[in-house]
Amino acid sequence: MSITRIGVGMAILLALVLSAVLWVNAQPVHAQSTTECQAKIDALREATSTAEFNTPKDQAGLLGKLDSASAKLSQGKFVDARANLMSFRDKVSTLAAQGKLD
Repeated sequence: MSITRIGVGMAILLALVLSAVLWVNAQPVHAQSTTECQAKIDALREATSTAEFNTPKDQAGLLGKLDSASAKLSQGKFVDARANLMSFRDKVSTLAAQGKLD
């Protein structure tokens, strides 16, 4: 496992954790704008699409979760968007624990 691959995996995990913390801690009254949330989803998507995965299926699954979150956000379905992001977070944690995220 190369240092670069470990660094990319850790960068994705760090970005995910930071986004999840910000998302979960935001109160509905003080929520970020849709534009700000979409920018964070876009950043996670970019990091995920450029990361190296042991299997392309895992990467495609994570990208699908982000695409779904983005679609739900644009439809105003904030609870569903949050659920997709939490699912993304959980999957990244699982992949990292299983050594499938380099």
